[in-house]
Amino acid sequence: MLKKVLIICLMVLAAGTASAQLDTVWVQTYGGAANDGFRSAIPTDDGGVIAVGYTHSFGAEDANVFAVRTDADGDTLWMRAIGGDGMDYGYDVCESDDGGYVIAGFTTSSGAGAEDVYIVKIDSSGNTVWSRTYGGSEPDEGYSIYATGDGHYVVSGRTDSYGSGHNDLYLLKLDSAGDTVWTRVYGDSLYDWGQSVCGTGDGNYGICGAKWGASDNLDIFVLKVTPAGTLLWENTYGGTGSVDPDIGTWIVSDGDSGIMVSCIRAIEGRDPLDACFLRLGLEGDQQAYRRAIYTYYQYANSVCLTPEGGYLFCGADKDEPTQKNDLMLLKRITGTGWVWQQIIGGPGSDWGSSVVPVAAGYYLISGHTESFGAGGFDGWLIMMKEPLAGAEGTGEAGAGLRLSAPWPNPSGPTSTLRYTVPGPMAVRVAVYEVTGRRVALLVDGSHEPGEYTCVWGGTDDAGRKVEPGVYYAMLACRAGSLAKKIILLRR
Repeated sequence: MLKKVLIICLMVLAAGTASAQLDTVWVQTYGGAANDGFRSAIPTDDGGVIAVGYTHSFGAEDANVFAVRTDADGDTLWMRAIGGDGMDYGYDVCESDDGGYVIAGFTTSSGAGAEDVYIVKIDSSGNTVWSRTYGGSEPDEGYSIYATGDGHYVVSGRTDSYGSGHNDLYLLKLDSAGDTVWTRVYGDSLYDWGQSVCGTGDGNYGICGAKWGASDNLDIFVLKVTPAGTLLWENTYGGTGSVDPDIGTWIVSDGDSGIMVSCIRAIEGRDPLDACFLRLGLEGDQQAYRRAIYTYYQYANSVCLTPEGGYLFCGADKDEPTQKNDLMLLKRITGTGWVWQQIIGGPGSDWGSSVVPVAAGYYLISGHTESFGAGGFDGWLIMMKEPLAGAEGTGEAGAGLRLSAPWPNPSGPTSTLRYTVPGPMAVRVAVYEVTGRRVALLVDGSHEPGEYTCVWGGTDDAGRKVEPGVYYAMLACRAGSLAKKIILLRR
């Protein structure tokens, strides 16, 4: 426990100047004396976490797949180093229908060639159920895995063994035993790969990555295929300069409206590298493409949706004088812009690999850190909640959003919430437990500009009285999100 508190204190000190205060629920490191790190982490059904990546501290020679299972506080339930005498690397993980987990990555310890796609099924205790390799005599790697909901899995990555050139996008569909349902390869004689895969709102699969395009450089590559593997469309997006690479790093479904891709981009004569995003309709039509313009290198490695219709990006920010990275979080709300940024790190180099929502306003972040932990790089997990001060956003809309403190507080039989909306927009006001579980939805509808009030009577959505304690009222809309603490006394 002392280690956890110390890390949290260090994190707050290291956060530096930012436009919003990060509120960590817990922060933990995992690993040994050598280099270890996470590339992906997801919440589990019991409130814990499963994280995967690489370890040089445990297992056989070279690197092994690193799998760590934690409880709801981030404390380790088990660790596993999976692989053989070669290099084995875990990039992504998903939950299986039977309560286990399936890991995607690559291996040089077994298979048909230099590197092969490596898929490992483990049970809830971390025991290997089966492991399979896929590929040919040349390097092949798996970067992302998506559970389709019917016991199947879709894996995206790259292949040098098959296709038209020396690097093509590799897409596999597997059944619950790891047997191949179908394999697809997309690309031409130049470089192409699939970095991330997701399900789309119309029941198909979306894949993002990069393709050497007509600009004589890398462009963002996005495809959509059916569950049978039929290509519906493929497009490239990005700049036109010969030294302006654009790379898609993560793809998520935006429901019926389309898909969101996080990406990194460089522009000739300007910033070396910027975080950016691409929002597409379900037919691949470009709806928005925005950059977060800063002075030096920034990486957007992952993106997830937020409750009020925004997007939270996770990656890294490089400090020019030290050339060391810090973990970076960026939030954007549609119609408002970039509403806050948080830089987290210490004296070493630190990196954010993934961010996923856990509950309303709560997010799980994975990566690696050189600043804290047992030595070298260590796997890093952060459970954070939305900054309670909120972000008032950029521009006229965000600047006029207000949520006053509940009155009275501590609460009597009722608490009155007063809020101001700066323009016509949909507004939601809800009360949450400190765990992030929603208790009561108070407001959900369209508002004209002006001041409004709503009342919470200490009950849940079913009208039942809730237990005394600490709760949070959250106002969410396209202009931003704001929250205030409510202390409910025993009545």
